[in-house]
Amino acid sequence: MIAPTIFCDLDDCLIARNYHVLPVISVLRPGALELLAELRKIGPVKMLTSAVHEAAVEENEAHGLGFLPPDIIGREDFSVYDWYESKATLTVEGNYCPGGVLIDNQCPPDTYSEAKLKFLGINTTRLIVVPHFLPGYDDDRFLAAIPTVLSRVKELILGVNA
Repeated sequence: MIAPTIFCDLDDCLIARNYHVLPVISVLRPGALELLAELRKIGPVKMLTSAVHEAAVEENEAHGLGFLPPDIIGREDFSVYDWYESKATLTVEGNYCPGGVLIDNQCPPDTYSEAKLKFLGINTTRLIVVPHFLPGYDDDRFLAAIPTVLSRVKELILGVNA
């Protein structure tokens, strides 16, 4: 177990990737760097993603997200996906950070959302869902939500009603 930590998803949360073109194109979400900077003032921040670790490291570098390699947890670091069952299963023991908070654009019953919650050892009360990122759509909604996200993180991590 580690100290209470803030975990952020990558795909469709901090960035969007278009897999329908080659090479794959990724776009940084407006406000993502500002959100990460404010979160880092509250506590430690790690990336927890259903993306492959190597791809997450590349996106981190490409967009200047500021995560150190050990702070990036890719899907193979905590789970395996069963294509037949359409289900992600943990490959490590859960309860990695029961005092943590997850910021994600997905929530259960999404299989990777469930796997992330089990891995961390948290329930949905410690999950902060942000709008799904589609470049050019809902940018204002995400930007408007940042103060609420920060307030909720402070409440959950620091016990402070901001």
